[in-house]
Amino acid sequence: MSPIAHRPAWRSKRPAPRNAPGSPPLMADNIVWTRILDPREQYRIVYIDRDNATSIRVIEVLKMGTFGGTPYLGVMHAGKFKTLRTDRVVEVLEQLSTGHSATIYSQPTYTTLLPNFPVEGAVYKIPTTVVSNRTWTVDLNRYTCSCPEKRIRAGMGYDPGRLGFVCDHMAKAILGNLPAASQGWSPELLKFLANPRKIHIDNLT
Repeated sequence: MSPIAHRPAWRSKRPAPRNAPGSPPLMADNIVWTRILDPREQYRIVYIDRDNATSIRVIEVLKMGTFGGTPYLGVMHAGKFKTLRTDRVVEVLEQLSTGHSATIYSQPTYTTLLPNFPVEGAVYKIPTTVVSNRTWTVDLNRYTCSCPEKRIRAGMGYDPGRLGFVCDHMAKAILGNLPAASQGWSPELLKFLANPRKIHIDNLT
């Protein structure tokens, strides 16, 4: 009998080819790329991966897209093409490319500090959604609100100006009175403030 017949079965198996029929599609193949960056942009970023491990990475952004409603970056990192979730870029340390404005920004977290509000005397009366004739006083120069939620947060070490301590009244005051094209207010930060589920106190951890 030929020696080949005695060869263990596992040795005759070969890895399935990339994207073999019946195998799950790769993530990069499912992303709908909506923008190609030309010229490419280089950044030094802080990234949190799916295992919650934080790392500093130097990336070159080639394209941007979405998958399942989640934004993704197509980048070169350490000599390889990779896909990174945009919302896991927690800090942009430096833009290494020059000659054009930045495309990606740090994703805000509850510890993010708000920029100084660019309007002096920014005190507003914001109606409550609970009692129709009741309003709360919001001071955006000090980032305070007279609502009871402020007192609840005081027991948690209230820190005016930190995103995690913004109540929904303060968020409405910011979005309703912030001048257009104000420096320091990234689209990601404004999107965070516009989401009532994110700024609700139950989300504080």
